[in-house]
Amino acid sequence: LTAAYFLRWGRRRTMLFNCVGFIGGALICIFSPFEWLFDLGRFISGYSVGIVTVAVPSYITEVAPPEAKGHYGVYHQLMLTVGIVVGIAV
Repeated sequence: LTAAYFLRWGRRRTMLFNCVGFIGGALICIFSPFEWLFDLGRFISGYSVGIVTVAVPSYITEVAPPEAKGHYGVYHQLMLTVGIVVGIAV
C-alpha cells in the first residue's frame, strides 16, 4: 500500500500526511473510553509505523548524495536499533 501512496503523493508528502495517522492514533489511544477504541488507535498508529518504515529509507536514498547513501542508510538503521534498545531498557 505504501507504494501506491508514493506514486500518488511522492515520498515526502506521504511522510507528511502520515503524521496525521501518528497524531490521530495517539489521540484516540489517550482519550479512548472503550477497549475497542483503544485497539483502533493502536491499529492506526501501527499502520503509520509501517508506512514510515518503508518511506524513510526510500526518501533517504532519494535525497542523499551518491557518495553518502550507504552512510546515511547505515546511520538510519543504527538509530532505529539504538531506539529499540533504549525502549526495552526503560
